[in-house]
Amino acid sequence: MEISLTRLDRFYVKGEPFTDAQWLDVIEPAHNSDYHEVRLELKSNSLKPPRSKAPCHYPIPSGRPQQIRKSIEDQLVPLLEKYEQSKKSGEWDELVSTIQKLLDDVRKQDRTQTQRYFQKLRTKIGVPRQSRIRVIADLAQEAGDRAARSFGKKITRL
Repeated sequence: MEISLTRLDRFYVKGEPFTDAQWLDVIEPAHNSDYHEVRLELKSNSLKPPRSKAPCHYPIPSGRPQQIRKSIEDQLVPLLEKYEQSKKSGEWDELVSTIQKLLDDVRKQDRTQTQRYFQKLRTKIGVPRQSRIRVIADLAQEAGDRAARSFGKKITRL
């Protein structure tokens, strides 16, 4: 529970004040004509609400940073060019919200692509036990073939 008061003349706490008060914060006035703002956080027996945190739109953590960057640039450049050509300052808020939505969409697309990739790997491995050894041998052979294509015939098997 948070109590915000604009003016505090007297404040009395019945009983033990230090067992119920978690913190007290005094905020400087925004204008010379304002009063200081006092915030008092009281302890409650209920569960603490999760801390509200502004969502982070960028950077997007990913194993494919080049693809993420290209995807953002492909969509962001036309938006910025359109904004610069219009020269309307009132569209700034709309531009910012559009960019935030764009970043969220790119994050969702990356997450979907990553989940799809790992799901394919899981389905390849998730076969009956009697053939698992064969699947692992096939995957090792595939990896060796890919490495041979990438590095040439210089790779030797151990």
